[in-house]
Formats: sequence, C-alpha cells, structure tokens
Amino acid sequence: MRTTCISSVLVASLLLLAVAVAGCGSSPSAIVNPPPTNQSQFAFLRWTVAVGAPQGAAVHPSAKHRPDARTLASRRAMGVAAAAGTIMDGPMDLYIMAVNGSLGSETKVSTTPGLYLNVDVDANGSKAVFTAVPSAGAGFDYLQVYVMDLATHVVSQLTTSNLDHWEAELSANGSQVVFDQYVADCDCYQLATISSSGGPVSLITPGDDQSLPLASMDVYAPTFAPDGSIVFTDDFTGYIYRVHGDGTGLTLLSDSGSDWFPSVSADGSKIVFERDIPTETGWSFEVWIMDSNGANQQFLAGDAMDPVFAGDRIMFGADYDLTGTLDIHIMNQDGTGVTHLTHNSLDDVFLWMPF
Repeated sequence: MRTTCISSVLVASLLLLAVAVAGCGSSPSAIVNPPPTNQSQFAFLRWTVAVGAPQGAAVHPSAKHRPDARTLASRRAMGVAAAAGTIMDGPMDLYIMAVNGSLGSETKVSTTPGLYLNVDVDANGSKAVFTAVPSAGAGFDYLQVYVMDLATHVVSQLTTSNLDHWEAELSANGSQVVFDQYVADCDCYQLATISSSGGPVSLITPGDDQSLPLASMDVYAPTFAPDGSIVFTDDFTGYIYRVHGDGTGLTLLSDSGSDWFPSVSADGSKIVFERDIPTETGWSFEVWIMDSNGANQQFLAGDAMDPVFAGDRIMFGADYDLTGTLDIHIMNQDGTGVTHLTHNSLDDVFLWMPF
C-alpha cells in the first residue's frame, strides 16, 4: 500500500455535503441523506499461500511510496493473466468481517485470488470498492476501480481507461468513489471521483484561489470527510492536506514529512494517520491522531500501520504477537483497549503496493 488502508468515513446525524463528480466548472457538492452512524463491517486483503511471492506488507517507506513501485513491470511480476472479464490472478483475497466479530469470523468474498491493491466498505455495509488489475478487456494491464455488491457478490468495473487508478475509497453514503489517477501532463497522480453506480471519471482541479495547486502534488491515499472534503497525503512531501470537492480551499494539516494514509472520524472531528519515523536500525511505524484542522497531534500506538476509523474506534495493522505477519487490531481513540480482530499466518492489510 504500500500496505493499506481501509478508510470508512461515517456521518453522525445531519444532512451533509458529499463530493460531486467534479469536472472543470462543475458543482462541487450535493446534499445527501446521512448514512448510519455505526459501521457494522469492514473489508481487508489477505495474502494467499498459492502465489509463493514474498509477503511485503511491512516495508521501508521508500518502497511503499516511491513512484517506481507504480509500474506495469512490478504488477506483471506478481500477477498472472486469467480469463477475459476477470481479475488478474495474484497474491491477494478479499475478505469482509464484522467490526465486533470474533477471531476467525471473517468471510472471503473473492472467488479466486487476484491482483487486488486496496478495498473499502461503505458505512451501510452494502458495497465494497476496490482497485485491481483486469486480466483482459477494457483497461487491461492497468489498475482499475471496481465495486462489489456485498449481498450478491456481483462485481462491476467502474473505470476502463489505459491509466492507473489507485486507492479507491467510498463516500460515507456509498454514492461516490474517490481515488488518485495518473496524469501524464504532470507525471503524477491527481484526485479523481466517479459515481459508485458508474459514469464518467472527473479529475478534481484546483480553483483560482490556490497558492499551491494540486497539479504540483502527487496525490496519495485520498479519503472522504463527512462534509464532502477530501483528505490526502502529498507523496512528494509526506504532508497531509484537505481540499474541497471542487479543488478549492487547499489546507495543510500536517507537515512532518512522513505522514501517510489519513482516515477521518464519523463526526469529522479527528484524523488518524500513519507516521513513519527513521531509527538507528531502520524505521518505526506509528499510529497518530490529530484534530480535523491539524492541531493536537498525538501518538497512539507503536509498531503499527494503516489506521482506519471504524465507527468511533480505530483499526490498524500490527504484529504484536511477533509471528512475522500483520494482523488487524482495533482500539479506542485514546490508544487503549487494543483487541485482535484477525489472527493467522498470512498478512492482513487494507492496502498493498507491489514493489
């Protein structure tokens, strides 16, 4: 994700603004009905045994974020072409699990192992969005965005262009998907949206008020806030920003230079993120939290990565039992009450990046 990140953004009780499909000159937002306040389930990726490739979840930040990790060659080395209309065979399976589920209660929803890169579930628990490489057909050999109906497990491909589409996340009510898409003009990745029911992809372009336009950034791991704004990391700097759905109001939230994978709380008041800190022996992966305006940054957990809000609690990946693989844990917003959610001999992650 890079390992990953589920980012489930929940809304408390008011009618809120959701990001519209924001093309040039389009309206930045639309009124939506508020989704449930409690998230019932989440989704994650699990490494398979079949591929035999080395598991790479906990990697050096330069491997997780470097642009050359986003190459066709790196994906071809991990995936195997399959039948047309299917996901390329690869090292991951998709799972869903109840947030309050017991160990071993997860359910596999993918029919075969595939080249999946990330997955996210909406607050209703009705659909999942993920990025994967199709084995043939529209957009073959490039990362595309898919949506799955969790009741029927029917999968629909949303994007089809010969461009990479990374780190898809659903809006709180599941109507919109945000992701980052490659743009040749800047040789970088920019914010994009699409309806979860299909339609055109729209790049989010910066407004006239921007002193630091989005086009000068390499967008990474975007996620919706309840008010329809989007929080993301600039991969060039490791800074976390917020921007309105029309590209205006770009605001710096965190400038440590090593902050990744932001996730916004259900009420929009908090942002949890991963901070990667160099040490004498390598790197330390930590979970931090801050106010929605970037103030009051606080350490929550060490040897942990990929934090994601689930209701009023925080999920993350860690190897606290020292088995050599990542399990998914959940904790309170103050770092207390850490509990195992998954436990097995394979890595469980929210977002994975080949390298």
